[in-house]
Amino acid sequence: MGSQSGMTDRQIDKRVDGFLLVRIAYLRLSTLINHLSTQQRHISQWEQIDFRLLSMHNFPVLFSDTFNLLVSRKDHALFAHNPQFANIMREDITCPTDQDIRDAINQTIDPAMDDMV
Repeated sequence: MGSQSGMTDRQIDKRVDGFLLVRIAYLRLSTLINHLSTQQRHISQWEQIDFRLLSMHNFPVLFSDTFNLLVSRKDHALFAHNPQFANIMREDITCPTDQDIRDAINQTIDPAMDDMV
């Protein structure tokens, strides 16, 4: 239950825009990746997040919609059941790559449209 609002989690979820939920999920994944990666630990996670989100504006809407869907699915798979951090498989903590997004699109659209993504 939302401690200060007096609303349940379900009530809060209904009031929050889906786009915002995807952004929060992406922030959570990106933060974990930055925390776990010795290579990325010295790079500002906010700079990386800003760069990725800004770069999404250069792609077709289908590409960003698919990115949002994949981030949401990943977040749900990792965190929907309130797991202990120690029980999450480190290799599962990833954000969708451009290739992951293209592959997901290609599974749902006509392959003749490949050159559009």
